[in-house]
Amino acid sequence: MAAVVYIFYNRPGASVKKEEFVRVWNPQDLMAVIDLEAQQSTGPGEQPVVAIIGRPNVGKSALFNRLLGARQAIVDEAPGVTRDRIYGQVDWGRNSFFLVDTGGLTENPDDPLIEQVRSQALLAVHEADLILMVVDGKIGPTFEDEEVAQTLRHSGKTVLLVANKIDSIKDERSLAELFGMGFGEPAAISALHGLGIGDLLDLVVERLRPPSHQLAVSEPVRVVIAGRPNVGKSSLLNRLIGRRRAITDPRPGTTRDPLEARLRLGTHTMALVDTAGQKRRSRLKSSLDFYSTLRAQRAVSSGEVVLLCLELDQMAEQDKKIAREIHKAGRACILVVNKWDLRTASTPALSASDVTRRLRTFFPQMAHVPVQFVSALSGKGIPELCEKILQVHEEFHRTISTPGLNEVLARLTASVGLRGSGGRTFRLYYATQLSSAPPRFALFVNSRSQVSDSFLRFLERGVREAFGFYGAPIFWDLREKRRK
Repeated sequence: MAAVVYIFYNRPGASVKKEEFVRVWNPQDLMAVIDLEAQQSTGPGEQPVVAIIGRPNVGKSALFNRLLGARQAIVDEAPGVTRDRIYGQVDWGRNSFFLVDTGGLTENPDDPLIEQVRSQALLAVHEADLILMVVDGKIGPTFEDEEVAQTLRHSGKTVLLVANKIDSIKDERSLAELFGMGFGEPAAISALHGLGIGDLLDLVVERLRPPSHQLAVSEPVRVVIAGRPNVGKSSLLNRLIGRRRAITDPRPGTTRDPLEARLRLGTHTMALVDTAGQKRRSRLKSSLDFYSTLRAQRAVSSGEVVLLCLELDQMAEQDKKIAREIHKAGRACILVVNKWDLRTASTPALSASDVTRRLRTFFPQMAHVPVQFVSALSGKGIPELCEKILQVHEEFHRTISTPGLNEVLARLTASVGLRGSGGRTFRLYYATQLSSAPPRFALFVNSRSQVSDSFLRFLERGVREAFGFYGAPIFWDLREKRRK
């Protein structure tokens, strides 16, 4: 028995409404027509719409058929076969959405038919919640592709770039050029052979979630409290939530397993995780110490914002090691100086700015990380710490546009030049943000070996000055690209 399929097709003058979709057991038996002008936007409770857009002959209809699992759209090597918008429903896991196939988004004022096809494609752009811009991945971006991309940028819609016809690893060599279109990393697929289709559907479902999904109250900001033993981590947790959630004791090693507690601040919710003190390997005297430290390290990797608790009178090399692990895990961080009331009472002349400068020297890899002085005992500095957590979390998820990023990089490199190892010059073509949480950027150059760590640190400082990323690490992926 064939699966249930819903089929929709546009016919000028049709009057069947969206609610009158026809349920059929064989997609070849019946086609339901709908008045497309009557449903240019999806209302509350209706399924989202995904439109396939691109220039002619890049495999849009082949992708449409592949995603539906049925040969609903006619596919031919000749361009311009698809003209009207064709609709179908796609089910992926527990998610469903309407898929729209369109004709090539091209322009020819002298040909009324081409202009009508273009109008139909623009209507699909207008009604879509997500756009799949399809390009020929084998040949890279063309002038027509750039025109389509410009139209989609002006639409203000979310665009997922799809590189079709990637049938082998050899074909992936041309993908680097597609980053310059400004839509991020392309999804490499082969509609003909079904390669990469599952990954593409996962991306579609992820992009269709409402913008508030990641920061909703039901998905709290995950905050991990880390540090050496006996620096006041459990006391800080208790002070943050206003009750005695974690056992505290002057003796080190009281906390063994990670403890989680919830804190609500207005519309925000935090999942606070207290961890065991991380000891040096030479001081792990039992299997209990070993596994407590291991779980603390795993908790750091699962967090978003890590509060590295410090006690100035007992700063040690282990603090540096924990800081390096936080950075390596790609987590945002705040340096929390605890017991600040005791410090200022014993040495009142020591200011917060003096201590901050000392911390910048002690933790060179944490120059971007904010410092907060608190007293878990009295509650001093706790409201300011909560504000910093939310601010750093937002910076951790920050994304910036490709044009804006490259404008900043062009200004930075114009002032210093591009000299690499041994004094040789190299070429920096462009950069684009690959992801957030943590922020990761791809840097396209002609020779990766010529790009020094000091140059990347210079770029990082410039990017932070222009865009922020307060408290969040920044990672660079060097990608070699040679001009043809």
